[in-house]
Amino acid sequence: MSIDRDLGLDFIGYPAWIRVFFCAIVSALGLFGLCTVVFNLPESTVKSRVSPVINAVMEPWFDQDWHLFAPTPATSNSQLMVSAQLRSSDGSIVEMPAFDVQEPLEDLAKTNHFLPTNLPMITLAARQQMSQYARELADIMGGPPAGRDEMHAELDHRYQDTLDQLRRFMSRCAQDRFGAAHIVAVRGTFTETPVTPFSKRDETNPPSLPTKTIVTTSWAPFVADVGK
Repeated sequence: MSIDRDLGLDFIGYPAWIRVFFCAIVSALGLFGLCTVVFNLPESTVKSRVSPVINAVMEPWFDQDWHLFAPTPATSNSQLMVSAQLRSSDGSIVEMPAFDVQEPLEDLAKTNHFLPTNLPMITLAARQQMSQYARELADIMGGPPAGRDEMHAELDHRYQDTLDQLRRFMSRCAQDRFGAAHIVAVRGTFTETPVTPFSKRDETNPPSLPTKTIVTTSWAPFVADVGK
């Protein structure tokens, strides 16, 4: 009697694609098990030789990020305040009061348990990108005048995707609030406010905490009908 029959795995009567699929799954599991063992071995000469191959398998997909299990508690709340310039009936430009779009996005993630959205992470990622952009721009403007325009243009080119995505996102937020007919330009201001201490959260009059501006974008032309 064959080994397959002894184990209850008689594949003779199954189509070829099932046998190939089963062998592929077993091979993948075996490869993963081998990589896991080698990945967790103490440092050695043998491990250093095979680590490029092992890391290529483990790090993109299976390496653990311990922030998932023990995240660092947040010390501040982030906001993205969107401003819009509207053209009035007499042709003048009127700047509307800025409004926060971060908190409504986070509420969407809390209320839609079955279909959560990742939009809050998109705005937080944009905040990090724009903070880095502002620091690099400050270094350029604080440096020697020679070549400043070229470096500024190169900086804008590197962050063009982030700037364009942010402009489209802010345009959609402004359109939802004011309508598309009279919007001329949009601008975003990333701010943060300290988290209210737990000892103060049950008070009738919680403390007024200062808001810090992280970075403000330039006015950008409005993009109509984003997402339609």
